Amino acid sequence: MKIQMNQCIKLAAGLLGLSAVAENPAGELGGEDAADRDLLLKCVNLAAQQTALKTSPPRAEETVTIEGQELELGQLSKRALEVIGVRDHQGRPVAFTRLPYGVRLKGPGTFRVRYAFLPDDAALNGSLAFDEGRVHAELLGMGAAAEYCLISGRFSEAAAWEEEFLSRLSAAGRRARLPRRAFAVS
Repeated sequence: MKIQMNQCIKLAAGLLGLSAVAENPAGELGGEDAADRDLLLKCVNLAAQQTALKTSPPRAEETVTIEGQELELGQLSKRALEVIGVRDHQGRPVAFTRLPYGVRLKGPGTFRVRYAFLPDDAALNGSLAFDEGRVHAELLGMGAAAEYCLISGRFSEAAAWEEEFLSRLSAAGRRARLPRRAFAVS
């Protein structure tokens, strides 16, 4: 299930003590409360982009036809960060060489391209590109709180929220691993 923007705003507002926004993140707000919510909307989108760059970004797959040997990232429908895999029309993996601006293939054709992308900004009642899991609404709410405090000139709070956000972001980016076993040899 995709993470909902208004849930992230609600959590960030709660962390910041913005009770009117926390109680009604997607409803009618006036004056300063509406301005706070609009700023939090921008801050959640910033936190989502930072999360995509620091952990595993969302992925997409699409079919593209190329005339030459090169596929530029700009030819893909989303803001591509990197190509992860390429398959031919029969589903077989295709070798490719990474370039600063895309990939080079052995020749023209129609390919199925899997790639990581930078998410677009989500609307107030929209959803973010992340599925709930290692990345979750609470994490993005913390990142938004850090951005909000920084923009608002609350620098010590911004530093505290940023530290917590980056710590949890780092933990979310790590894959779960079993500890190494130690064996006693006699």
